[in-house]
Amino acid sequence: MRPLLFILGIISAATLPPWITITVLAIACIRYRAWEVPFIGLWADMLWLPANDTFFAHLPWMTIIAITLLWIAEPIRERFVVSG
Repeated sequence: MRPLLFILGIISAATLPPWITITVLAIACIRYRAWEVPFIGLWADMLWLPANDTFFAHLPWMTIIAITLLWIAEPIRERFVVSG
């Protein structure tokens, strides 16, 4: 299931609306200790952010959201999800 979520996250970042990608990332974060989630967010940002002369013109929102999801989901997973 984890590789499927990773592949779905990569494909959804390239082709589907951002809310679907965020949903896939949230499911992966809550179910698994998914350290690939920030990489999916970084890939989505590198794919969709415009290339400018100024580096700080646009914030990498998908990376920020992915890291925040990973940070928030850790105590939720430890408390509610039974790994087995």
